[in-house]
Parts: sequence; structure tokens; C-alpha cells
Amino acid sequence: MSKGLFIVVEGADFAGKTTFVKQLKKVLGMQDFSSVLFRSPGGLDGGEAIRELLVNTVLSEEVRTLIFSANRVDSTQKIINPLIKKGINVISTRWRWSSNVYQDNQKVADYVDEAMGVAIPDIYILLECSEEAFDKSLKARNEKMLDEDYQIDLMDQEYTQHYASAKERFNDEYEAYAGTKFKFVYNQGKPKPPTDEEFIELVKPFLSEIGYFEEKPSLPRGLVHDAVYIDDAGFEPVDESLLPKPRV
Repeated sequence: MSKGLFIVVEGADFAGKTTFVKQLKKVLGMQDFSSVLFRSPGGLDGGEAIRELLVNTVLSEEVRTLIFSANRVDSTQKIINPLIKKGINVISTRWRWSSNVYQDNQKVADYVDEAMGVAIPDIYILLECSEEAFDKSLKARNEKMLDEDYQIDLMDQEYTQHYASAKERFNDEYEAYAGTKFKFVYNQGKPKPPTDEEFIELVKPFLSEIGYFEEKPSLPRGLVHDAVYIDDAGFEPVDESLLPKPRV
């Protein structure tokens, strides 16, 4: 059986990552490509516990970097490696590029990730906002921050501190990356996301890369499952029946 792909979707806040990966999973399913979506930091129970720690606990920058790396190790061992071996594509919002952009301990993260065998994406996708969407989103965030009832968590604070420079830093990561990569402008400030037909046209270079339009692509098709995205917006967790049983 052919292996699945590990695909990472990166981008600054408001680039549309969550909406993009859900539409990507839907479009891939239209050609019977199976995909699992998850967020980083996050994952299964252990990964979500790590996320809660990062959201709610004040930690030094060095410790936060190590915990982000620990989450990538956990996701690699429990989600990514087992599923791609089954021929299922794994799609994550955020991975190493986000750590490089939002934390300043890249050498530490590099060392831990390499030593612990953290998964390297087969394909990186960088999402950018149109200037109109960026300005609109920035205004909305500023208004939200002024609301005395709004409870900002520690990861929000981290993203907010780097918000002005994030777009440029993500582009720097994109330019430096030597692997397979694509860049798309997904959030264009329109009231609705693109239709499926518009989406397919938008990501056509990526779809061509994975053999989406071929009768006999190199990636497997037709694996049926219910694994979906983990997120705080009402999604269900990854279907653990897809994963190998832990050793006792």
C-alpha cells in the first residue's frame, strides 16, 4: 500500500487556515483521497492536555519551546506515522514554521525535533491574506482586545505580540524551505469562502502534485473513516479506531 502524505498548512492569524483545511479535506474526499485533520499544538488527549497547559500556564520562553516540541513528538508517534502508513493523508494547521515565527529558540526546537524523530512534512502550504482581509482582521482583533469581557489566553497573547511581523516571518520561512511547498491567498476578505470549484482552481498546482486529476494516482484512494479536525469550534476528535493500540 502507498503511504499517505503529511501536509502542513501554515500562515499568520486570519489567513483562513481552519476553513481552508476543512475545504481541502472535502475536496480530497471528492476523489476518494482519505484525510485526517488536526491542529498543532493539539492532537489526541495528550496533545490537547499540552495545548491546555500552553494556553493557561505562564512559562518561560525556553520551557514553552520544549513543550511545543513535545507536542510535535506526541503527534508524530500517535497520529502522523501510524496514519500515513495506512495510506491516510494527515493535514495539520501549524507545525514547525509557527514555532520558528512565534518563539525565538529555533536551535533548541531543531535539536529536540531531530533527536526525537519529529515528522517532516511532505508538503508545506503557506496561506496569505489579501491586504483588505488583513486590515479588516486586524481592526476586528483590536476591537475585540478592547472589550473588557474578552478573555485572552496565553497563546493569543503570543500570537498578538508577533502579529505585525508574522506575515513577513512566515514568508521568510517559506523562501528558506527547500522541500515541496505552495503559497495561496485564501482569505480575500469576502463574506463567504470560495466554492469547491473555485477552491480546486485555486489549489490546482498542489492537486496536480499529488495526482488528483490522474486516473491512477500514486496515493491510495477509497479508505473510509470518520476522522476529523480537533478544534475548539465544535469539531470531533480523531477517530482512535484508526490508530494502533498502545503497548501495555
